[in-house]
Amino acid sequence: MLRWTQRRQVAERTSVAIIGAGIAGIAMAEALLSAGRRDFLLIEAGEAPGGVWRDTRYPGVACDVPSHVFSYSFAGNPGWSRRYAPGSEVNAYLGDVFNGLGLGARTRFGTRVTACAWGSDRWLLRTSDGAVIEADHVVLATGILRDPLWPAFARGTDFAGKVVHSAEWPEALDLTGQRVAVVGSGSSACQIIPNVVREAASCTVYMRTPP
Repeated sequence: MLRWTQRRQVAERTSVAIIGAGIAGIAMAEALLSAGRRDFLLIEAGEAPGGVWRDTRYPGVACDVPSHVFSYSFAGNPGWSRRYAPGSEVNAYLGDVFNGLGLGARTRFGTRVTACAWGSDRWLLRTSDGAVIEADHVVLATGILRDPLWPAFARGTDFAGKVVHSAEWPEALDLTGQRVAVVGSGSSACQIIPNVVREAASCTVYMRTPP
């Protein structure tokens, strides 16, 4: 199981490896700092903190609970622009907290963890650049919303139109005058649909159950 470590020298050792620098990873880092723990490393696949709030850009993306209760307990924000702040504002808030805690120096950006295994007494993590990191503890803060779950019917069909996922919304997608079908009725759909109907010629919603 650990054969891959025999070919690569350990590049870094840390007490706690936190995988992900989104909202959970930042919270974990703050908890460690508050406990007087300084020996930790954040490993982030993207080039900036924020996680799903950094990557999600569908029209209308916003916090779906009141923003003040979505804030960190240790970093209250009385300056939200509205009750349900837009996604870009949430992402900016996370970036401000990240920078305020001085986490940049403790973060390895643009790096994915490609393998994780327990050695004789420590965790061994292989990263996308081929390095190996040793850690006493590993915290998974990767979240579940950043990676899209495609239903089987959306792949391999003969549909000639464009199929997009809310988690991978193209930046230049123009729906002006288009006929659009939205599959789903969750919080993302509730935010997307009012924006789609302003542009599209028609918008049909397919839902399993009403929200």
